Amino acid sequence: MGKTKTIYKGKQIITPTEVIDGGAIVVVDGKIEAILREAPAESGFQTIELTDGIISPGFIDIHIHGGDGYDVMDGTYESLNGISTYLASTGTTGFLATTVTAEHEDILTAIHAAKECKTRGTEGASLLGVHLEGPFINIKQKGAQNPDCIRTPDHEELMGYIRLLEEDFKLITLAPEMDPDNQIITTARSSGVTVSAGHSCCSYEDAIKAFEAGVSHGTHLFNGMNALHHREPGLVGALLTDSRVSTEVIADGIHLHPATIRLVLAAKGLDKTVLITDCIRAGNLPDGDYASGGLTINVNRGIARTKEGNLAGSTLSMIRAVENVVKLCDVPLDQAVHLASRNPANVIGLGHRKGTIEVGKDADFIAITDDFEVLLTVVEGKVKFTKPHQ
Repeated sequence: MGKTKTIYKGKQIITPTEVIDGGAIVVVDGKIEAILREAPAESGFQTIELTDGIISPGFIDIHIHGGDGYDVMDGTYESLNGISTYLASTGTTGFLATTVTAEHEDILTAIHAAKECKTRGTEGASLLGVHLEGPFINIKQKGAQNPDCIRTPDHEELMGYIRLLEEDFKLITLAPEMDPDNQIITTARSSGVTVSAGHSCCSYEDAIKAFEAGVSHGTHLFNGMNALHHREPGLVGALLTDSRVSTEVIADGIHLHPATIRLVLAAKGLDKTVLITDCIRAGNLPDGDYASGGLTINVNRGIARTKEGNLAGSTLSMIRAVENVVKLCDVPLDQAVHLASRNPANVIGLGHRKGTIEVGKDADFIAITDDFEVLLTVVEGKVKFTKPHQ
């Protein structure tokens, strides 16, 4: 069989180094074969014209629990596939199935579903692996995590997840102070898992020690951690000032004030700031009550909260997060998209093949309008979403 070649022409193409006007991307068998400065008039191959489309790297969401009525903790292939199709419609081409702090058996069920999903593939965004948010967190910063399921770090439990997931175990969120001897951190890192600090009350000093032991990322900065104090900077201060670590932000205008996001960008730069959604089942659905991680979450005006009033994830999509950073924080589009693509790919060790539009990388890209509408989503060379004609 011959190679499958498709040419995508766009109004602009956002690459890591420049924005190309009126160029084209040549895709062969799921990979980017060439990036042309001038689109060929006649190619003899399938050509997709995106006259109004800005071609951007596809977004990668490394912290997402669900959306469109589906939840990772449903523990089924059908739910993960449903999440993937919803994500494709919002410009996301890859994601980590993010669990919550739950009973051990429930986490295992979710992991088995993720393994099945990796084997069978998805109809939308590609499942890139698993993010365990908990269960080794601090109950004092539980947020919307189930307090009954929070537990002391257990090396054997961690090893069980590592053996089951192997290379699909991409990320774990834990509270460094709950792992004082750094056994969990060092074991995870030696197994290729990125370790993120979150849902934590740790001091600045303990955070730095955790970074030295292998923590390289921070989970939804400012949320689920002690507030920044000028004499006790804590985890927030450590994440903001240590250049070794990256950190997540939820840019929905609810979790963080736009000025706070600008502060993060000023401190961390455009290479170490990672946009996430932390979206729950209620994403893309009407207000109401929804089940999440054994808790009932109320969504009112798109804001998700527990019965105690704690924020409980979001209903945010990645395209809206990028739009918010552009409009509220004055970040140019060609830089903002990399907060949602290149940076998360680097965090989970996939930057060599995903996250940017470059020759040789997976053909994961999207086309969006100037008004932040998603026109087209391509995942590994296959069109997974096309905006319906009005």
